[in-house]
Amino acid sequence: MELESLKVFHVGHFHHFPSHLTERDQPKDNLIIWVIGGRGWARSNDRKVDAQTGSLLLFEKGVPHGYGSDQQQPWDIVWSHFDGSEAVAYLNALREAGGDMLRVRLGLDEVIRQRWMEMLVVQETAGPQLCSHLLHGALGLMIRRLQLLQLHPAPAQLETIQRLQRWIGEHLSEPISIEQLAKIACTSPRQLSRLFAQAVNSSPMRYVIDQRIARACVILSESSASVQQVAYAVGFDNPYYFSRQFHRRIGCSPSEYRAQRQGSGEHARWL
Repeated sequence: MELESLKVFHVGHFHHFPSHLTERDQPKDNLIIWVIGGRGWARSNDRKVDAQTGSLLLFEKGVPHGYGSDQQQPWDIVWSHFDGSEAVAYLNALREAGGDMLRVRLGLDEVIRQRWMEMLVVQETAGPQLCSHLLHGALGLMIRRLQLLQLHPAPAQLETIQRLQRWIGEHLSEPISIEQLAKIACTSPRQLSRLFAQAVNSSPMRYVIDQRIARACVILSESSASVQQVAYAVGFDNPYYFSRQFHRRIGCSPSEYRAQRQGSGEHARWL
């Protein structure tokens, strides 16, 4: 018999359950967990993440995984085990919209929450077929919300970008990678790139280089440090690469910039 496009096996709700701990070595269905309160954790493919309020956890059939509640702040979760020919497509759409394979930052949404609570009632009164139809709708709403969050970052996301900007400014002389920035922001490199593009119209690493060049402009204007010393001071380990990046952004070499600016009291105004 042909596999149904989306089939719900079970929908549930755990309210502040501190002892909740599950390990699934050979999962025979797909699972989605939405954290609507408290916090917990999730593990899949040797990756472990924190799951705070608003996190959406995505587990694919056949992939070993585990998850559990935080003891101090027990989570409040709704969840569904499901399968079907469109199940993986839905999971991938959520991952694409949210920018992560395991944990997507959905946030809280009362319309989606009500839809999920409706599934709990329908499961007991009308059976799995109607519940499956409702899950279609709930997953569609989640995907749409994630797409809108990409276009219009939530205030918390903007605060994350601002926090990273401050951190970058304090660590310009040190090696900085997008993986390191994503870890600080508790997100994926892909999602971080999207957030930076929306907030500052730049990629994270381009922003880092721009800030390094801006800092170099100040040092060149106010000191007699060599170009090599300036490069190292703003985080470039290769002076030649620094000079190329400087010329690309400012339109002249570091030495030419110094000759033009020193003594004039002017600093770069290109930022």
